[in-house]
Amino acid sequence: MAVATDSFFHDDYVAARRAFLLAAGEAGADVDGRLHESVRAPGGQALWMDVARLGPEKPDAMLVLLSGTHGVEGFCGGGVQVGTLRNLRDAAPLPDGVGLLMVHAVNPYGFAWLRRVNEDNIDLNRNFIDWTAGAPPDNPGYRDLRDLFCPPTWDADANLAASDAARLAIGDRAFRTAHSGGQYQDAPGIFYGGAGPAWSQAALFSLLDHHLSGVGRIGVIDYHTGLGPPGHGERIAMHDPEGGAMDRLRVWLDGDVTSTHAGTAVTVPLSGTILDGIERRYARVEVTALALEFGTIDNRLVQLALRADNWLHHYGDMDSAQAMVIKQQIRDAFYPAGTDWKQAVWDRAVATQRAMLSGLGRQ
Repeated sequence: MAVATDSFFHDDYVAARRAFLLAAGEAGADVDGRLHESVRAPGGQALWMDVARLGPEKPDAMLVLLSGTHGVEGFCGGGVQVGTLRNLRDAAPLPDGVGLLMVHAVNPYGFAWLRRVNEDNIDLNRNFIDWTAGAPPDNPGYRDLRDLFCPPTWDADANLAASDAARLAIGDRAFRTAHSGGQYQDAPGIFYGGAGPAWSQAALFSLLDHHLSGVGRIGVIDYHTGLGPPGHGERIAMHDPEGGAMDRLRVWLDGDVTSTHAGTAVTVPLSGTILDGIERRYARVEVTALALEFGTIDNRLVQLALRADNWLHHYGDMDSAQAMVIKQQIRDAFYPAGTDWKQAVWDRAVATQRAMLSGLGRQ
């Protein structure tokens, strides 16, 4: 039976949070959260990382659904979470001994302010490196192209043409690695991983430590947008391609999963992802995780929108007409709110959640 998805998705953080909490309450979920005390939403409202938990009090396994790791991408993942709470029997049937944990707005600042990064210009999906392991990873390709990625003046047409020329000169993969692989030396730059754990990392692990205590098997779906064909949801694994977690995903998803390490994914290998951080923190239990990445528009334009937004917040006028144009470009890049796109997101998300839950329930 087709599900009318439009009501699951909302166009601003405050409305999305309200819908999530209402749906969680109606579903009988236990609700928890962490207040972000240092920043507020544009209208002055408080910013929260919220959690809804369903299932047995002491589950053997738990599926964790993450939304808003990249702020503005929370419109997609948050919509899936709201729809799931409203349609639990179909969207997330819980096998015996398996619970469901939804984390809404891992990056509430970016969600509220239409940014992919957090309040410190940190890309949280580059922030989960092992900060005790010495110097952060280096990205020499980023340094070589820094002036292109982060210009002090903005001309969209000129920047796109120059980027296309650089991509042609060094190759698409090298360009994408330089652009989005992650970097840790240039705080005002794009895809900056930070200088230490961000607020969201500490808040997330505080919530997960509490709700995953005693759980022996953890599944994770981290919802993302911006890469791939419009509406297509690619299941991306970041595990060792020869390890047990990757073997489980291949079985659970009937082989419909790609790998960053094997070079089959739409994204290049990344440093400091949230999934790597979760796998490392819970290394004593079985972790099976993937990112579900939904395509939106041409990736060249997604990258252009990110460079424009970075320029705007460091050099531009946030009250200008130009700022409105750039913010609309960010919306278009990460949340094309058409009904067909939402339906495609919903159908793929439900199929993936059901497969992950079934896999967790087999053992």
